[in-house]
Order: sequence, then structure tokens, then C-alpha cells
Amino acid sequence: MSALRKPTEQLEVESRRILSLPSKRRRRYSYGAIVVETLLKVLVNGVLSAAAIAALSDLLPHLQSNRAKLQEIQVRVEEAEVKVEQLRDKFSKTFDPSQAKSVMQQQSARMDPDRRRVVFNKSSRKTAGKKALLEGSE
Repeated sequence: MSALRKPTEQLEVESRRILSLPSKRRRRYSYGAIVVETLLKVLVNGVLSAAAIAALSDLLPHLQSNRAKLQEIQVRVEEAEVKVEQLRDKFSKTFDPSQAKSVMQQQSARMDPDRRRVVFNKSSRKTAGKKALLEGSE
């Protein structure tokens, strides 16, 4: 039996040696594959980063012009709000029953019967001033 066992032991030792050689080669190839894979990942990520930066640089002028338009629109909105507030005040004043007389006087030539209209003429001012001076000197 010992004669039968020796050849199998030799085969096992030889098979171990044969198997060990390809495993070392596989490790070398696997490290190379990992290096290539890592380099490809870095390259692809670099290309994607460059594309993203290019896209952002194209979008920045659009962003700035949109911000300028937005500011212009906000200014116009503020002006419109001021105008609307003035119109609301005018509207409430126009339809306020307690101010109806004053609104009618502003919008027409008619006056309140209790009030008298005073009209100054240029000639009357000069003569009134001279009369006042003459009366004051006496």
C-alpha cells in the first residue's frame, strides 16, 4: 500500500505547484486590472466634471440676465403698488359721503353758496398796495 500512496503524494505536490503559479499570475493581472479600472473611473469622472463645469459656465450669463430682469420687474411692481395705493385713496375719497361737497367743488366750477370766490387781478394788487402806502403815510 505504501507503494500506492507515494505516487498520489507526488501528484498532489506537483498539482500544488502548478496551481500556485497561475494564482500568482492571476494576482498580477488582477492588480493591473484594478489599476486600469481605477484609471478609467478617474478619467470618466474627470470628463464628467469638465462637462458639468462647461455647462455651468454657459448658464451663469443666463442667471445674471434673469436676475437683472427680476430686479427690473420688482421695481415696476413697487411703482405699481404705490400707484394702486394712490388710486385707492382717491377712490375712497371720491365715494366718501362726508367729502361729497369738496369733491363736487374740485371737479366742477360750482361753489358752495356760503362761500365767496375771491379773484385777484394784477392791476388791483398794484393799486391796493399804493393806497395802503398812501394811507399809512398820512
